[in-house]
Amino acid sequence: MMTTKRSDRGALPAADFDKRVTRRLRVVLAWCRKEHIDVTPGLEVSEAVAARIIGYGPDRGETLAVQRAEGRVSPLLRFRQLGRGYLYDLHSCAVFIEEKYDRMLDESLSRDAGTTK
Repeated sequence: MMTTKRSDRGALPAADFDKRVTRRLRVVLAWCRKEHIDVTPGLEVSEAVAARIIGYGPDRGETLAVQRAEGRVSPLLRFRQLGRGYLYDLHSCAVFIEEKYDRMLDESLSRDAGTTK
């Protein structure tokens, strides 16, 4: 039985979403290698790097730290404390990016459907 991911566009096969996440993870890992970013054997990166990966940009690295401190981090993002720092799971960052992309498409399609009626 194939599982599906529900959206306003209808049901998307979960396998398609999983493939996108896997592809996104490969791209993120390649970027980390190119930028000489340390990745743990468990595929985790620092909070500042995670912020850049999910689109906060290099100048907004503290935003993720503030969200974490206030308990407002997306439940899609998995992280753990290591000493005084925090490490974020790259797979969960890839899931976060793809979910954000789906939401953006849903909103765009909803707007387009509203203007054609």
